Amino acid sequence: GNIEYMNPAAAALFPDLAESGSLHPLRADWDSMVNELRSGEKPSVTRDIPLEEHWYEQTVTYLPSTQKFRFYLRDITDRKKAEQIKDEFIGMVSHELRTPLTIVTGAVHTAMLEGLPPEELPTLLQEAALGAESLADILDNLLELSRYQANRLSLNFEPTYVKQVIGNVVEQLKGKSSAHRVVIDVPERLPSIQVDKVRMERVLHNLIENAIKYSPKGG
Repeated sequence: GNIEYMNPAAAALFPDLAESGSLHPLRADWDSMVNELRSGEKPSVTRDIPLEEHWYEQTVTYLPSTQKFRFYLRDITDRKKAEQIKDEFIGMVSHELRTPLTIVTGAVHTAMLEGLPPEELPTLLQEAALGAESLADILDNLLELSRYQANRLSLNFEPTYVKQVIGNVVEQLKGKSSAHRVVIDVPERLPSIQVDKVRMERVLHNLIENAIKYSPKGG
């Protein structure tokens, strides 16, 4: 367990590694790791270790000819942060998809029930259609995000009147809630602006939909 050599980078990063012995996170479970490598079952052992604000990938190898061990460290903090963001994102998307999926499946299954009064069918179909539209919106947003991350998002700028764009979005969302009132207040003589009309509508759609979803009744 004695350290014979540390390269300059390791010595600068972990000045207390030699003195701390098995108490140091990089040398935790050292005995069990040594026994595993000496048994010859594996040529090396690799594990991820959190240390303060960083993550390191540690690879330990055994040299039978000298009966010594070498271990190498690679800073994988950025990768771990990306994985965390991805996990959070997947959780968020799963949550967003669950609600419209529940509405669609619930409405369809109810519509298939025997003895359902015919007058209830249009309402159920409308609920299923709205749920499907919500799913389509979420998928469109995911595609946009994918294009942006791959640097493949091309914007089509054209003269656009903001009031018209807002009106289109409000028309799409007016049936979302009977507990809220959407008021459009845009100066009549506001000039046109150069924007991507489709993306502008999508941004406003997300903002207004969230406002309807999370504002208190009467907001």
